Order: sequence, then C-alpha cells, then structure tokens
Amino acid sequence: MLKGSYDRRSEAGDIKQKVFTEVFEMMKQSKTYANDGTPRQLGKRLKFSSWFPNYKLPFLHCSLWSMDGKPTLIGNRILSVGDTYGWDSVEFRNALAKAYLENGRRLLLMKYIWDIQIDAINQGIKHDTTKEYLDFMANQFMERGFGRAHRGVRRNLQAMVSLWAEASEY
Repeated sequence: MLKGSYDRRSEAGDIKQKVFTEVFEMMKQSKTYANDGTPRQLGKRLKFSSWFPNYKLPFLHCSLWSMDGKPTLIGNRILSVGDTYGWDSVEFRNALAKAYLENGRRLLLMKYIWDIQIDAINQGIKHDTTKEYLDFMANQFMERGFGRAHRGVRRNLQAMVSLWAEASEY
C-alpha cells in the first residue's frame, strides 16, 4: 500500500480507495501475505467494503499517509527502508513497528492493558478462558471510556491479541 500510495502521489484528490483496490485484487489472487508469512487465502464472499477500513485506518493512525492517501514523511521513510533492506527485513519490521507503537499509540494502549491486568491481579480476578478474558478487558475499556460498543471493543482486542501473537513468532 505504501508503494501504491507513493506511485499515485501526484494524482489529485483522495487516492486511498484506488490504492486499496489494487491491493485487494492482489489479496484475492493470493499475491499478498498474512502476518505469519504465508500466502493470504481469502474467502469467495469477501467484500471490499469490509476490508477497506481495516487497512486505511492503521495507515492514518500511524501517520504513514495523509487524509488523502498520499505518503507522509514517515511513510516515505518506511518505504525507503523496505526498498533498501527488503520488505521482509528486520530493518523494515522495526521501522513499521516503531510507527505502530509510537504514532499509532499502540505503546500507550499496551500501558492501559497492563494497568487493567495489574488491577485485576490485585483484586484476585481470574479468567478460565480467552473469551472470559477478552470480555473482561472489553468491559474494562468501556468503563474507562474507550469505544462505543462492547462487541466492537472486544473484536478489536481479539484482533490485537492475534496480531501481537503472530508478531512475537518472528
């Protein structure tokens, strides 16, 4: 997506949807990779509209591209690291991780998770299943004013846990 954004940077207007359309076609043809490095396999009934927000928003949150989809200075730097060292290099992963942790405020989110977990330990709260844990965490986030719907907060927590688990395998 960074390359597509860079290639279309001189186009007028918002280019995010155009960039993701190209990526989405690659995803449907198994020409992209999942977080664990395996070729991405998408279902037949996959909808563009359900995937587009999941890809455009992190790029905005991490300051990789601007509101119109053009690469930012940070996005250009990370693109340069990928071009220089390779898209599967430690250098690229570190640059992307730094953007997610700092600009995407995932480090702050991890601190909130830590605080909630320490409070739960101090109160003797235990969870027998991952479902119970995720429900508890979602409720805690909602009580602290994060998110609008329990289901959405829980789904986001589950996605983060999945991403962090896959990232830790590297």
